[in-house]
Amino acid sequence: MIIIGYQGIGKTTTSIVNNRYIDLESSNFIYDHGDGLPFRDPFWYKVYANIAIDLSSQGYDVFVSSHESVRKELIGRTSDICAIVPDTSLKDSWIAKLQDRYKQTQSQKDYKAWQNAEERFEENIREIIADVPNTIKLTSMDYDLLFAVIQARCNLESQNR
Repeated sequence: MIIIGYQGIGKTTTSIVNNRYIDLESSNFIYDHGDGLPFRDPFWYKVYANIAIDLSSQGYDVFVSSHESVRKELIGRTSDICAIVPDTSLKDSWIAKLQDRYKQTQSQKDYKAWQNAEERFEENIREIIADVPNTIKLTSMDYDLLFAVIQARCNLESQNR
């Protein structure tokens, strides 16, 4: 199954502790050609989706980013997909969580995630829910990501009956 995960849900942490899950990091598709300017191929999301679909076909649960281009590409190519997002009622807590993560790592990736949530949290969540019919909402900051994945898998199985 391919799991579109909103930033900060625990994709990386889950994949570190359980080898059934793979966190397909989208920031690995940004390159520096030596001039210090980041570059991403305009069709990076197609390669990214190909990798996710291939890994999923091998039996892995693959966490992917929630970029719109990624969602659209995957939805057009597979039905074995879900999304996991925080409920919009968690906005302030979620943004604080992303800010804390950035303060700990000081990584550009975590800074961008925090800033994106600051600017577009509710819009991001609405767009994901509109694009992905099988979306699980996390309604508390004290959640079990694997339980949410199981819920999503059950939803897919009942849809396919």
